[in-house]
Amino acid sequence: MSSNPIPASTPSGGSSYKYCVGLYLTAENLEVKQYEMTNENMLDQLGILLNGDLSEKITEVLYYKNPLVWCQFSNSYLYHAFVVLKTTNCWWSMEKNSEEVVFQRSEKLDDVRDQSANTKRSKGLLRMLCSKVKKQAIARSDLTLNTVVTYIREQNLVNIPYNLKDHNCQHFADFIYAYVSGQHV
Repeated sequence: MSSNPIPASTPSGGSSYKYCVGLYLTAENLEVKQYEMTNENMLDQLGILLNGDLSEKITEVLYYKNPLVWCQFSNSYLYHAFVVLKTTNCWWSMEKNSEEVVFQRSEKLDDVRDQSANTKRSKGLLRMLCSKVKKQAIARSDLTLNTVVTYIREQNLVNIPYNLKDHNCQHFADFIYAYVSGQHV
């Protein structure tokens, strides 16, 4: 295991799953730093990147959905899902796409809600469909960033390839939402 964070490679534009976590940290100057981590080293890498502090208490979880493509009129059935975690210090989003699992962190909700992997999210044809909260809950009182990332690692979620039918963004968001809210499926 390397003790230094691994800078992410440039996106290939392909749709093959990379078995990794893409981490996007937004600084106060809006500069986004991007890193790649594996399921096995993500706790160590996050610890290094966050100066050893994974103790941020999670206070709330929000489940968002937004259109898959710009030309959608509705996101009732076909939509991309992701979760946003509010902590005592900042906002985190966690989601799965066809290439990787994405973690984003920023002091501003807009930065993690309105973009993914440093790219603006689709808003749909009517532009009213952009990132709507489907549900939200108070987080379990015992949760920190460390416990959630440990849970993701123990469940091996990063190493389960994206599959439209059984392991897509909605399944990932459902799983994380249920764990954080205490409403296990």
